[in-house]
Amino acid sequence: MEEKYQSEWSRELPLKEQLTIVQRLFRFAKPFRRMFYTAILFAFGLSIINILLPRVIQVFMDNYLTPKTATMQVILTFAAIYFFGVIVKSIVWFFQWYLYSMASLKTYQYIRVKLFEKLHTLGMRYFDQTPAGSTVSRVTNDTETLYVNPETGKVTKNTETNQLGENETAFSAAEVKELGAVNDVLAKAKKEVGGLSPRILTWKLTKNNNKLVYTVDVKTTTADEKVTLDANK
Repeated sequence: MEEKYQSEWSRELPLKEQLTIVQRLFRFAKPFRRMFYTAILFAFGLSIINILLPRVIQVFMDNYLTPKTATMQVILTFAAIYFFGVIVKSIVWFFQWYLYSMASLKTYQYIRVKLFEKLHTLGMRYFDQTPAGSTVSRVTNDTETLYVNPETGKVTKNTETNQLGENETAFSAAEVKELGAVNDVLAKAKKEVGGLSPRILTWKLTKNNNKLVYTVDVKTTTADEKVTLDANK
């Protein structure tokens, strides 16, 4: 019976291995720990403000509005206090979001640099046995999943196997060397899709019918599109 090939990247990690990976990620975030700590302090302050603002309204309603003793001066005073609280809340939220975003970006960029340095120490055997698109995807797309948007709290993780599809064949590192810059291909894919704020979700390089092609998933504000480009053009 033919054994089905499964990529190392698609296997499910046991809990112990996941905890080990998280510990290693903390070491990468350590150089930027001050930014993370400061962001946590701002988040704590934001929580306090979110508690105090409804309290201001409660005091106004219980002590002045319900007994019908509110004068124009009292109304303006509470309005000024609440407005000041909203302004402070906006400032605190901005710095909390900014510091957290910068720390996250610096962390996964630092991981990318370390991965790039590691790739330079690997022999040609690794690049002959591993698809180039898979290696680049590990360095770019997978490291980017470490960044969580603080506004939505969402992150998108795309996991693909290295199993060859129909009409697809393996290619060597020598063939990849003849290709142009990947950034130019991704820019061309964005241009073909057009629309507002096109963004690359995933991309891969495959050899289909003895021809190298890029398959790029592009997201816009309205839809997701898949673009196929000839790698030799």
